[in-house]
Amino acid sequence: MPQKGIGWSYTTIINGGRRGLCRTCGKTAYHKPIHCNNEGHIKAYSRRAIIYQELKLDSDKYTRRKEQTKTYQEENRLSVLYHYGGKCICCGFNDLNKKIRQGDSLKGYLQIDRIDGGDRAFIRKMKIGGGLYYWLKRNNYPKEYRDLCQACNAAMEPSETICELHKWQSNRFDNILNDLYKMES
Repeated sequence: MPQKGIGWSYTTIINGGRRGLCRTCGKTAYHKPIHCNNEGHIKAYSRRAIIYQELKLDSDKYTRRKEQTKTYQEENRLSVLYHYGGKCICCGFNDLNKKIRQGDSLKGYLQIDRIDGGDRAFIRKMKIGGGLYYWLKRNNYPKEYRDLCQACNAAMEPSETICELHKWQSNRFDNILNDLYKMES
């Protein structure tokens, strides 16, 4: 076994997979060895950088890989949305393929929402990042999530079942009906 400060330690498990850590700086080969003089770390990082550059230079392979990733992510998204009902629980919107533009990318109009709120803080705490759909699938679809369309998600209070917009509309409809009944009598 190498001395402390030399070589790699392969006992660390990060996100369910084994990763080698540099014994000098304690970081993986993904991290740039800025203040690390361990030759193994520098070579491993350089090897990863070269593979990444070759992938980017071979534009066909790069675009194909990007498309495969997009397809995989979309399949994950659809399977999770289907599992949670496939429609907004507030208004009943059910077009799973509708997309809206947010910044430079397209996002799904039907979204996953955490019932008791605090979704962003939970994602940051669990270090889920962009893999929420994958995390939900891997954790057997926890019951504290639901499908909502973007409009209802924006207007929904934590632990509520009807968003503020639809509460207002239903109250307005009830008032119109009451006025009609008063006019008839």
